[in-house]
Parts: sequence; C-alpha cells; structure tokens
Amino acid sequence: MINFNGYDTIFYYKVDGTLRQALKIWINNRTGKPQSGAVTVFVNDHEPVTTLLPVISEGRRSYTVFAPVIYPNFKPLISYGAGRHSPVRARVELKVGSQTITKSITIGRWRPWTIYVCQDVCTDFTWGHKEDETINLSVNLTKAHLKMIKATEGKSFESQNRWNINQTMEVMWFMERETSEKIKELFKREKDDHISISPIYNSCLTSTMSTEQAIRSLYFARELEKKYGIDLSVVEHIEVPTIAWGMASIFAGAGIKYFVKAWLNFMAPFCNRRDDIPLFYWEGPDGSKVLTASDKAACLRAAYAQASFLFKPYREAVKELHEWWIPHFENHSEYPYDAFILLGSHGDLGKHSAKQIARLVFNIIRYNSEPWEYPKIVNANWKHFFKHIEDFIEKHGVTPPVLRGDFGCSWEEWPAHLAAVFSRVRRGVNAFITAEKLVALASLLEDEVYVTNRNNLRVAQMRMVQIAEHPWNGSNPVERVDAYHRKLRWEKELNKKVDEVIENALDVISRHVPTEAETTLLVFNPLSWRRTDIVRVEAPSSGPFQVIDNDTGESLPNNIIDIEGKPILTFVARNVPPLGYKTYTVLRANRVDFKKSSIVIKGNVIENQFYRVEVDEKTGGILRIFDKKRKKEMVDIKSKYKLNQYVYLSEGEEYTPINAKISLGHHGFVSGSLIIESSTMRSKIRTIITLYSDLDRIDITNEVEKTPTSELQEIHFVFPFNIPDRVYHYEATAAIIKPGLAQYGGEQLRGSGQSSHACQSFVDVSNEEYGVILSQIDSYLIQFGHRTTFEDPEFPDPLNSTIWSLIMLNKCPEMLADQGGISNFTFRYSIKGHDGKIKGSEAIRFGWERNNDLLVKVLNPNQKGDLPSKSHSFLSCKPQNVVVTTLKVAEEGIKKGLIVRLWEADGKATETSLDISNIGAVSAVRTDLLERDRKKLKIFKDIVSVPIPARGITTIRLLLDD
Repeated sequence: MINFNGYDTIFYYKVDGTLRQALKIWINNRTGKPQSGAVTVFVNDHEPVTTLLPVISEGRRSYTVFAPVIYPNFKPLISYGAGRHSPVRARVELKVGSQTITKSITIGRWRPWTIYVCQDVCTDFTWGHKEDETINLSVNLTKAHLKMIKATEGKSFESQNRWNINQTMEVMWFMERETSEKIKELFKREKDDHISISPIYNSCLTSTMSTEQAIRSLYFARELEKKYGIDLSVVEHIEVPTIAWGMASIFAGAGIKYFVKAWLNFMAPFCNRRDDIPLFYWEGPDGSKVLTASDKAACLRAAYAQASFLFKPYREAVKELHEWWIPHFENHSEYPYDAFILLGSHGDLGKHSAKQIARLVFNIIRYNSEPWEYPKIVNANWKHFFKHIEDFIEKHGVTPPVLRGDFGCSWEEWPAHLAAVFSRVRRGVNAFITAEKLVALASLLEDEVYVTNRNNLRVAQMRMVQIAEHPWNGSNPVERVDAYHRKLRWEKELNKKVDEVIENALDVISRHVPTEAETTLLVFNPLSWRRTDIVRVEAPSSGPFQVIDNDTGESLPNNIIDIEGKPILTFVARNVPPLGYKTYTVLRANRVDFKKSSIVIKGNVIENQFYRVEVDEKTGGILRIFDKKRKKEMVDIKSKYKLNQYVYLSEGEEYTPINAKISLGHHGFVSGSLIIESSTMRSKIRTIITLYSDLDRIDITNEVEKTPTSELQEIHFVFPFNIPDRVYHYEATAAIIKPGLAQYGGEQLRGSGQSSHACQSFVDVSNEEYGVILSQIDSYLIQFGHRTTFEDPEFPDPLNSTIWSLIMLNKCPEMLADQGGISNFTFRYSIKGHDGKIKGSEAIRFGWERNNDLLVKVLNPNQKGDLPSKSHSFLSCKPQNVVVTTLKVAEEGIKKGLIVRLWEADGKATETSLDISNIGAVSAVRTDLLERDRKKLKIFKDIVSVPIPARGITTIRLLLDD
C-alpha cells in the first residue's frame, strides 16, 4: 500500500533549462519492497510537470519533485489595495505501477526570492571611540572591503563583494588619509558598481537643520560627482528614527531617485505604530517623490544591521533566512515583489568590523553554490535592488503606495541638553546664509571677493553640516564630555568664520557707496522683501542725535539705550529694499524734537498703539495682552500659566517664580521696556519686554542664570494663547507643517514622533478670525497644549491653544546631564497678532526677520562710489508668496555665475518674477538643488520668470558673462 502528502517549498530549481518550484513529497511505501514511479503536477493554464522517482524506498521518506512556476499570479494586475499574488491548488498524481493516487496541494505560496544584501556600517563621529580612532577604523574597513572586492571579482555577479558607504564624510576621511592609488581604486570600484556612495554627508538630525543647511549636506557628494563621476541616485539615512518631511523634496530636487532608511527605535516608542509598508513613494511637501525602502519589522528586529545574521555560522544563518526573513516578506500583504533588501551588516563601527567581512562574503558564496536557483542572495549595492524593483514595476504594472507627511522628532531633542551651544549654532547657520549673500553681491563689485572669502565659507559650510550629525551623546562619561567640546569647537569656528566673511563683504559693498562729510550709516537688509525694522548701532557718545533717512529726507525718532555699558543708538529703518540697503545721516543735535512716543509704561503695564501688555506681579509672566489693532485678548486667562512663564520640572516636581520684581527698563521715542526679575528652583530669570512706537510686535528677552545640575529635568517658557478652535503650523526643514496625524487633520505620518517638534523660525496658532505668530530665536523645540516630553502623542492637545517652548532638558541617559556646566542662557521670542488663518509667507517673513537682524555699517566720510548713495536693491522677487532662501556664488566660482534659490510659502503654484536689473546677468538657467543645469530661462526686460510648484524650491543660475 502506498500513500503520500506534500507541500511546496521556498526553493526553485532549473530543470532541463526551465525554472520549476520544488515540492516536498512524503511517500509512505508499505508494500514491503522498493518501488519506482512518477509524480505529475497539473495546474490550469500550465503544462503538466512530471518528476520520475526511480526508487521509492520502503517506509516513509521525503522526495523532491517539481511544479510549474505560477508566480506572479496577480488577479488583476496588482496595484496596492487591488489584489495580490495568489497561490493555487494543484492536482498532484503519484503513479506507482498500476496504482494512481491523487492529492490536491497548494503551490506558489513561495516566490522565487532574490535577497539583496547591502553591506554597510553605522559610523558616528563619535561613538565608542576617539575622533582619530573613528577615522582610522572607517578607513581601514573600506580598505578591507576593497581587498575582498578584488579577491572575489572572479566569482559570479551575485557572490562578488560589494560595499555601501552611507555617509560622504567617510569618503572624505579616506581621501585625507589614503594614497592617491587607493583613492583611485575606491572610485574605480564605484564606477564598476562594487562600491556605492550615499550622497548625504552624515547621519544628521534633519529636523534641526535649516533648509539650506540640509541641502548643503549633499554638496560634498556633488563635488565627488564632478571630479569622479560617482552615482548619486540612492541616499541612505541611517540609524536616526526620524527624518524631516522636507528631505523628500530636497532629495528629489537634488536628482536622487531612491531612499533607504534603516532606523533604531531607541527612545522612539512611536516607531511601533508606523505603517507596515516596506516599499513606498515618499512624497514631499511640493509633491515630488522618492522611492523608499524602509521595512518596519526589519528595523524592529535588526535595526540597521539587517544582514548581520550572515556573520553567524552557515547553518544558523541559513536557518534565520529561511525561517524568519523570507516568511516575513512572503506573508506581507503590502509586498507584491519577488525581491527584498537587507539594509546594513556591520551595525556600529568597531574594531571587529573589518574581521566580520569574510564570514558574510563566504556564507553568500556558499549559499549561491547550493543546487537551487532561488532563493538567491546578491551581495549588492542599493541600486541593484531598485533596478530589480523598477523592472518588476514596469513588467507587472505595480503601483507602490504613496506616503505623504513628516516622520516627526525624537533624537532631535538631544541638542537641548546643550542649549547654549545649539542656540549659537542656530545663530551661525543664519549668519552663514547672510555671509554668502553678501559675498555674492560684493563679487559683483570686486572680482576677488569670492576668492578672498572662499576658504572661510567652505570651512563654515563644513562645520554647519558636521554639527548637525546626531551624536550629541556618548557611550560613556568621557565621550559625553568629548561630544560637548567637539560641538562647541565646531560652533565657535562656524560663527568666527561667518562673522569674518560678513565683515569683509559688507565692507566691500560699503566702500562703493558715496558719502559726504557727515557720519553715514549703511543699513543692509539680507532678506528678499522690503522691510521695516529696528536698527541698533553703537553711538560715538550719549547724544542726542538727529538721524536722517537719506532716501526720504525724513528726520527719524531715535533713542540712546545703555546695553552692557555701551550707548546704543536705535531707530526704525523703514522700507529697506530687498537684498539691499538704505543710508542714514547721523548728526549731533542740541535738542530732541520728535512727536510724543506712543509707548506708555505704568507699573506692571506697558502699551503702545498696537498692544497693551500687563505683567503678573507674582510669576513675572504676562497676565494679559490686548491686541488693539484687532481688538482681541491674546492670552488665555483661564490657563494656570501666564504667558512667557518660566516652568522648571525637576524630578517630577514643578517650580515657577514667585514675588517677581518689575521695574522700568527704558522709555524713549522708539521703544520702551519693562524689566522683570524673578527666581525659582536654582534659577534666576531676568525678562525684558520691549514694545516699539511704530512696530507691530512684542519682543521678549529672557536671561536665565541656572545652577548646573544633573537631576531629571526639563524647562519651558509657556505661551497660553487665547485662540478657540485653533490650528497650529510651524516652520520645519523645507516645509511649513500642520502637526498631528493625517487622520486628525495634520501632516505627520503614522508612527511619527510628536513629543516635541523642531521649529525653525516660527509657530503660528490661528483660527478663521485671529491668530498669533510666535518666533523663537534661540530655542527650537515646541510642544502643544501641555508638557509632552515623556508622552507619545499623535495630535496636539485639543483642550487649549498653549505653546510650550522647551528650552533645555535632561532626558537622554547618554547625554551630559548638566548642560556642560554652562549656567547663563538667553532665550528670545517675538510675538505678533494677525487677522486669522495662517498665511505662510507672512509667518515666514516675521520669523526670518526676527532671526536675521538688519546689518549696520558706519561708512567712511567723503568717499567716492559707484553705487547709489541713498538706497539700492540688488535683487528682488515677486509675488510675495515666494522668498529667496539663498543667494551665493556658484560652487565653481563667479565665472559660473550666482545661484539664487526660491521657496514658495503659501501652498500655491506660482510664476515667479526675479528682478535682476541690478545684477547684470546676461543669461539664466534653472538648475537642480545641487547646481546642475537643467533648463535655460528667458530674460525679458531684466526679469527672469520661472514657475515654482506649491511649497516647492526652485534654483536659478544667473550668468554674468556670455
């Protein structure tokens, strides 16, 4: 008597030149002697496949037989949500002599899998090693991979060693440390597809970066592309569990097609809620997309070392591949493909890393020497996987899903553990953009300006990109101190270099402006719109002075304010041209003859024509703000907190100031201020609230003296606004984001980190009738509704319209706990009411103005000059929903022109007009974000017109010579 049962397997073989799926058949031969027979598998629409069994041994034994390949069986052709591959029931006949036994067996449950193993390492600068040791380990690991590439180049394509370098800082190190021959070998192997280089400089905290800072993280890769022709089509952002939404647009705008993201869910509980979609298009704010591979389960299981199981002994490695990895993707309802990618192998860079290579490589070679055709392991580069997927998509009509939104924040909180340092970083990044603008404009006047300042700009750009790397932490106390000093060193060099450039370039522009004998001030506006703002400059004496607007002839009200023992002349400069200047004559005056100031200060109240501000005499916070122009009370008087109240949470206990002391700061024609001094748990707070006679805003400066301590702590300034049915928006990296999950009306993805939000220049809270813009200058983290530092929210607290500005904390156990021993901090804010319903361009203008002061230069008397003496704009753009984010000399130098970057802020596609009448450009070209020329643009009457998508970024090259 004979009987059998069986099932299909993961294996596919070539049988007589045709691919077949292997079935495992168990035959129970109880005839008492060996038999012979055949197994035939019948499937509709397929030719039957017969496997001869010359010997069927006695007892119960297993045999391999073959079936037709039914994959892919898409009904209909697959698009996500519209079906998937379906196994089928096959009729299987076992014929032994005259006996025929028939069974129904499911086949096609397993695809002919190709596994793309993409080896890489996670190199933090630094983690576990000193700086020099980290560099040497990185260089030696790449050399070891080059050696293995050479040793395996005679193997089959799948079995040749390959290496993926996920940060261009490692390429830079290699080029700095290695011989020219080794460097040549590295780029030769990149050319022949044995090495792939991700274009991002390091594993950065993208949400803490300005838009331009994030773009510059790709610029070193562009240098490598120009010099060595490397491929920049795939980017990896490793380890960090989040990434800013705007990076999708930045990647796409830089010509990057593919994105791989392997993350670690350390301090990121929200990752467990992520959409379980291993392959998708990630759509940026402007609608551009990058095809993205990032598998939730793979990251939760193995983070960024998903191929590390191949370091195990061969049988253990095969067991894990067959019993976990292949079943995981096979059973995934959102994955129709026949290939998957394993991101990373070495994990964190270590002394052991180079020694691991041989085991993995030889395990792959051995696996590919097995008799089956599939599963197959490819020792691969990222683009090999995406080529496979793109071919599959084209062949089978697959439409990957689109995920649109932000991944939130988590490790982005870490810089707040060194709040004073990061405050200076923010200042340096903004100053860098200004420095580049000044150099570009000064280069129109004197050819050598760019050459003079080029090195300082390059160093500053490198420090700006380096400082964004995520290791603000350390694996031990010594490393944490080292991390602090490294970030501090980079911050100081960044600010030093940009200050030198600003001084030099502004001096060049200034000496081209003609003057007379009197003292003349040049006031420069580094932003791209006409602007009215406060000017502060050190006065030669205590005054009084007459300040004359040379453009209008108007005599301007002015104050002399004592700031740190120096007499500071202040006045309001009106309508300073975009990316241009106005000049002002300063004369000694015998008396002051201005109209009465609109500022009234009495006790705990300060008011002007725009606002009435009342200070709480207990906490020192603001009790009320009445917006006179819009007739609205700005502060939520029902809140337990006052506006700008200092709140210190120490080991779960909340402390806030009591018995505040309120005094007059200054009271003049231009501005007036109240000074509030208060104290609480280990903290002294000195707050200056300033109003201006003619400016619609409230400025707040908080000077905090805090004893360095290491207990669990977090400190906020709280802003309880009175905006019923409010909606929040804030400026993020290359985006203005509405917080919260899409299902709650927000623009953040499932599984995004929302305990804090990293804000660039502003956060807006508004309804249809009224709104408030809060600009942060020194701090960057915000929370909505209530303190959420140790929560895991999915949307802003709906119960109020309070913004919590998180200024410093001690949350991460791997960080310095005492702010690096720093005890003095400054946190500045500006507040402005508006008529309701956010207008992105208005909020951007307010936020950027608060973070980019007007620049002032005292001109030499009686100088000749070829620029207008009263006012001048070098460059401007229209309409107002478009702003210039960058004006710089092209990377190749002034002969390749100037680069202008534009951003649309209101969410509507726009035809932008760029006025270049004072630039002298002879032609214009649209480029991508990495300054690659894309399309020639027309110039008509000194206007360059270019379309810009809603929320998009467009870059233009202005050529100064034919």
